[in-house]
Amino acid sequence: MFSISRDNERFHGTYATVKEALQGAMDDLGLGHREAVWVGEVIDPGLGPRPDADDLLELARDRAGDEYGECAEDWLDVGKLEEAELDAEFAKVWEAWLKKHDLTPRFWGIGKVEQLATPRASEEEVKTCHCDDCDAWRKAAA
Repeated sequence: MFSISRDNERFHGTYATVKEALQGAMDDLGLGHREAVWVGEVIDPGLGPRPDADDLLELARDRAGDEYGECAEDWLDVGKLEEAELDAEFAKVWEAWLKKHDLTPRFWGIGKVEQLATPRASEEEVKTCHCDDCDAWRKAAA
């Protein structure tokens, strides 16, 4: 999957191939023929970042300490097996909750980025296209 950008900062849309992304730059971003566009590989966030068992345990310990003081200091001092079990169980709850409420990520990351150019117009397209490249080609041909 690929995404496109005019400025290599804010990316738009997702496309199955680079060729579709370049066409998308023209259709969706309004770029003309042979204009620069950045095409980035999409990084799927899956279910997005989630709190893990360590985060949950730390939060509970902090709250207990705030509420009950030093006497709660050793509470939830668990071993690796117990922490892994909590992490696995919480991952299931997190996924079910995200899906139930339609809160799965609608964002993505961008990996490798290349600056490319939108495709050159065909002879037929040059006749009706009004981008700078096609206007220049028609003037040169006249």
